[in-house]
Amino acid sequence: GSVDAFGSKSSKRGRARRAGVPRPPVGLEWLEPRQLLSTLPPGFAELQVAGGLSSPVAMEIAADGRVFVADQYGSIHIIKNDALLATPFATLDVNLPPEQGLQGIALDPDFLSNGFLYVSYVVNDASPYLRISRVTADGDGMLAGSEMVRFETAASAAPRVHLGGRRHV
Repeated sequence: GSVDAFGSKSSKRGRARRAGVPRPPVGLEWLEPRQLLSTLPPGFAELQVAGGLSSPVAMEIAADGRVFVADQYGSIHIIKNDALLATPFATLDVNLPPEQGLQGIALDPDFLSNGFLYVSYVVNDASPYLRISRVTADGDGMLAGSEMVRFETAASAAPRVHLGGRRHV
């Protein structure tokens, strides 16, 4: 067979194969060669600012420097002045089968003025469903009773697995 620009040999069926690499098991295909980021570009440094988070799924950075981190288990945490605050901003009652729970957060463009944060999660119910709500910040916590439901799916419409996607306002 011929050799392509990546040094792979083409098989009789037209699929590229790296020289010296065995064929994958029947029904599987090898991924193309990939370059993984193993070193940071000049001027960047790796620094862990918080630990102890379980299954983080989303984060938003407020203009005042606070970092809001959502975890799949329904908690929204704040990292402030390079430290994880001991008390979560909020904890939502979420459904937890694989790939459900708290799915995403988004800060309102006027967050520093109005304190609005949008959340997307699968409600813990006998028939789980997706909910998108707006909550209001009160300092570093959620204002009690401030959740305002903006959208809900019918119970049968909620996917049983990954809902995917990032939320934007």
